[in-house]
Amino acid sequence: MTDGKTGSNSQPWASSIIFNIQSIDATNNSVLWRKRGGGVDHVTLKLDTSGKLIFTLGRLGDGNYIKFTSANSLATDQWTALYIDYNGGRTRETDNYSSRFRIKSIDLSNGTATDLTASGTWEAFGDGSRNNVTGSLLLGANSSGNNNFSGDIAAFAISTLKTNTTLPDDTEVDKFVRDPKTWLSDYKIGNKFRYPSQDFNQAHTNFAMDSAGAATTASAAATQIYLFGDGMPLGGGRSDSYADMKIRNRVYPGYSNVELIKGSGTNFSSGSFTSISTPLSPSITSVSSSTANGSYGVGDVITIDAVFSAAVNVVTTGGSPTLEIETGDTDRTASYSSGSGTTTLNFTYTVQEGDNSNDLDLTGTSALALNGGTIKASTGAANNANLTLASPGAANSLGDNKALVIDGSAPTIAIADDDADDSLSIGDTSTLTFTLSEASTDFIESDVSVSGGALSNWTAVSSTSY
Repeated sequence: MTDGKTGSNSQPWASSIIFNIQSIDATNNSVLWRKRGGGVDHVTLKLDTSGKLIFTLGRLGDGNYIKFTSANSLATDQWTALYIDYNGGRTRETDNYSSRFRIKSIDLSNGTATDLTASGTWEAFGDGSRNNVTGSLLLGANSSGNNNFSGDIAAFAISTLKTNTTLPDDTEVDKFVRDPKTWLSDYKIGNKFRYPSQDFNQAHTNFAMDSAGAATTASAAATQIYLFGDGMPLGGGRSDSYADMKIRNRVYPGYSNVELIKGSGTNFSSGSFTSISTPLSPSITSVSSSTANGSYGVGDVITIDAVFSAAVNVVTTGGSPTLEIETGDTDRTASYSSGSGTTTLNFTYTVQEGDNSNDLDLTGTSALALNGGTIKASTGAANNANLTLASPGAANSLGDNKALVIDGSAPTIAIADDDADDSLSIGDTSTLTFTLSEASTDFIESDVSVSGGALSNWTAVSSTSY
């Protein structure tokens, strides 16, 4: 099998799921989706008790399976998209099983894919995986009332892939995850690029995930795409029966007979489709200031505005958000002041002695700190806002949008005289020169007092020399 292509040992497939974790079960694993056949053969995507992603394939009960564990825990209270594909290669313990799968997270705001297998861990137990998995598919639970997922599942998609064909690139992966209907048109229906190897008019509702190389793919002709949103299957359920789903959607290619039924509800007819919109976490689009461009000194107050892609609510019960500002040797913070319920949050900064900046900006992309407070979407699922900021000086940064000069250093005056021995007797005169570190327009003779003598002939040579 050529690298980067699907093989012919088993049926290649791809799946995606978009979900929002409300809480992590600290006692039991939480199942996102599971396909099970023959009682013990299964493929499962789940979260462990620490929130790490777990993918398993094989016979867990008799100890023969392969397992992937992500390096990091997944975030709660924000929408997450995951993509998995299998290239059809063998997955026994003696095979290069880890190369058979790609597991990626997809940024829902722009479709960027990140390879999770690069940092995660693969393991083989016993003989690895050697059997077909042809049974029912469940979402949000391992079985009715068992290992329930606590959160919202907005979309799920699964499809067979054609054998001996280049694996989907990131552009195709993005469409499969974020726009399955277009993916069907572009890659399955439109140019037949992803048609399964068998006659696509066969009406099979299950497809084989044969990992032993027996090439038993007779039931692999179906393309199964499901979309649903705004709810979770309470207590689990079969692939054609969901409990208490608030919105039920589907994409139905003409050559698959999978049906989605909600209790005793009406079956969806072939070709029907209801679009869904997955709420994204609000993100910071720009940082600016309502304070006019110019130079500011000690005691001046500057307002800094963080603009979000959607309205956000700020809760300061546990603490108040701040922005860290680059002000020289000692960085300062701007404190949250107003804006909850809108798209713009206002922060205030008071210039202190010693602060200096030729073009005021934040310290970095993570300069916004919650300090125990929260910033969440005002509507929908109230997702936590994405607090990543533009890099200092980059487009949409404070430094890019404004020209604010900070001068918190107190001005100095150097005094020189033309008396060689620095000693004056009664009747002697000396010329004094006052050199200012900063220009002045109101430095006058009465600002200077002399003990034992008097000033005369006060002359302003320049704004910094008198």
